[in-house]
Amino acid sequence: MRPSQILNFEERILNGVEGFLTNLGCDRNKSLGIACSGGVDSLVLAELCHRLGFSLVLIHANFHLRGDDSNLDQACVENFGLKHGIPVISKDFFIQKEKKNIQQIARSLRYEWWDDLLKEGRVLFIATGHHGQDLVETSLLYWARGGNFMNLLGIQAVRDRYIRPLLAFTKAEILELATRWQVYFREDKSNFDDDYLRNKVRHHLIPELQKINPNYISNIPNHLKIAADHNRIIQDTLAINIDSVYTKLNDRYAKIDTKKLSQFAWARSILWNIIEPLGYNTTQLDEILSSFTTKFKNIYLSFTHALMILKGEILIKKKDDFIKELPFTIQANYLDFNDFHFSISNEKPDTKDSSLDFIAVEETFLEQAVIRTFKAGDKMKSARLKGASVKISNLFINHKINNFYKEDWPLIECEQNIIWIPFLEHSILAKSKTISKPVYLICERLAYIF
Repeated sequence: MRPSQILNFEERILNGVEGFLTNLGCDRNKSLGIACSGGVDSLVLAELCHRLGFSLVLIHANFHLRGDDSNLDQACVENFGLKHGIPVISKDFFIQKEKKNIQQIARSLRYEWWDDLLKEGRVLFIATGHHGQDLVETSLLYWARGGNFMNLLGIQAVRDRYIRPLLAFTKAEILELATRWQVYFREDKSNFDDDYLRNKVRHHLIPELQKINPNYISNIPNHLKIAADHNRIIQDTLAINIDSVYTKLNDRYAKIDTKKLSQFAWARSILWNIIEPLGYNTTQLDEILSSFTTKFKNIYLSFTHALMILKGEILIKKKDDFIKELPFTIQANYLDFNDFHFSISNEKPDTKDSSLDFIAVEETFLEQAVIRTFKAGDKMKSARLKGASVKISNLFINHKINNFYKEDWPLIECEQNIIWIPFLEHSILAKSKTISKPVYLICERLAYIF
């Protein structure tokens, strides 16, 4: 390169990074965190930001997975900071080498720590050294694994307060800067190990693609950026569509209006954007869509949610947030248990109100009673069946209470006997007692239950 070309090359990258950071609102006087491994990408990024006059903090995680090499990486980062007068924050992590998915574990720990640094206000943003080739590799990996559309677009330049200023530049350009600016860096030997899937893509797949198109690496980021812009338009439209069909009822329940949903030509995409974050897969998506015109009350489960098809709507419930057992507290006079509200009154409630059920008890009963959910093997002596013992599971079946509701339906127990199942059954033990001064234990269910 001629001197003018060298200057233009350096200026182009400096201007590109400066424009990126300025557009984000990065204040030169507020600390910008640089996630610094000791490799060429992160140290060149640190050098660029330092030359641009930004106040920096170098952030280094030492996982001690490569013996002396791990400590040499940390020393490299610390020496860079010492040379440029940049503070370094480092943290030691220790992971058993035998653990599977060790890279994923390390990544999770690293991001948890970074999240804490951001919350504590120690840095304004955290910048990583990902570049154009990383973007291509990540996109190819997601395509191979069958990721969702957002993942297929690869690494995002901005995600919350994590930023990647070098995505517009190539690895070759970063190495060129390191040479010209004499940036000393460490090379991670694991980058050459084909046991890692990313290295297989880097060392074998991408070279084959470059034989077809030598400009593959430089072209793909631009195409992905355009696709990301298109995706933002799609997501904005979907957000409006979702708001028109989706209603959050409370912290546990939400519903989808299937009549409104069915009016959209892209109903499948709308529904997918609602249920995919809840852990549902595309097979379940198609089954749910087809069930609109078949049987109602079909139930579909993910690890965290239950979804039930009703006439004209889908009811969604968060599974992992329900209460399993609570004692009564007379002083409070009321108690919320999952989707039911309990209260205590000296006056008999209105028997015509179908949203209420109640039982008359002695006040001392409340001191001993607990409210809990169903357990396998539960039985009660049914007043309706003249004291015959009946399995609670059979009572749920007889009353058509499906698994969507059964897991958090309240049972009232006293002295290890189930006395009452609100809206379903009373025990003969409760009916047979003469109560001189009754108090009324009242149960109210939410409007969308049952």
